[in-house]
Amino acid sequence: ESVDGFVVHKESLEVITRHVGQKTKCVVNMETGAECADVPPDMQSVSCISDEEITEIAKLAKSLEDELGCAQDVEWAIDEDLSFPENIFHLQTRPAKVQAKKPVSTTDKIIDLIGM
Repeated sequence: ESVDGFVVHKESLEVITRHVGQKTKCVVNMETGAECADVPPDMQSVSCISDEEITEIAKLAKSLEDELGCAQDVEWAIDEDLSFPENIFHLQTRPAKVQAKKPVSTTDKIIDLIGM
């Protein structure tokens, strides 16, 4: 898979799982506009964001969910030329169409199966 993915615990904000993809192409801003470029081999398996940026983005998402009353699909960007945390920008948010399901106990599964 060519993208990075992270799952963050909603309460502790710790990274639970992470997947760092093999990235061979990237988009680079040039004076003439955005262009596709090759990622240098030594950078292809490097995480696209730091753990502190992951945590800050999770805080932002949790804050928006609390303020707006439902899970949010949040778009954000990171400016490499700025220092953390001023480098993280919230672009837009909207109600999430798909929400992570909370773990279900064995008892709940049995109750669902027997139709109680």
